Amino acid sequence: MLLLEGCERILIVWDLYPAWGDHKPCRYEDRKTIFEALDAANVDRNRVALICIQQEIEAWLLADGEVLTGFLQSINSHLKKVSHHKAPERIGCNPKTAFNKLMQEHTGRKYEDYAHARKIVVRINDLSRLRKVCLTFQRFEYHIRRP
Repeated sequence: MLLLEGCERILIVWDLYPAWGDHKPCRYEDRKTIFEALDAANVDRNRVALICIQQEIEAWLLADGEVLTGFLQSINSHLKKVSHHKAPERIGCNPKTAFNKLMQEHTGRKYEDYAHARKIVVRINDLSRLRKVCLTFQRFEYHIRRP
């Protein structure tokens, strides 16, 4: 539908570990399901890019300690500094859990993805840290900038 309405390309971005996951995550199966749906809708696959975030979108949000510090200080002005995560896409637990722990520890509040993620994203002025530590963000950016 979007391609018919004039979009040149479509980027499909999904979490490898979605909240509704009741089975072991598998990129191959996810891609297969997506391609079947695209084929059923007669969508040209050459105009679609698939970007699977290694964990969850929160992995991208954990990449930049300065951005996190600014966001958390907007809730708790006494907070000193939050460190960069060196490999946020390889966090042992899921990134959303890690983010919730960070929020609880520094603000006493629970992380609410729909409310807080947007507030963090708008604080990102420099993508270099995200580019450096998140391979899936690199793929996303490549497809955004591709002619």
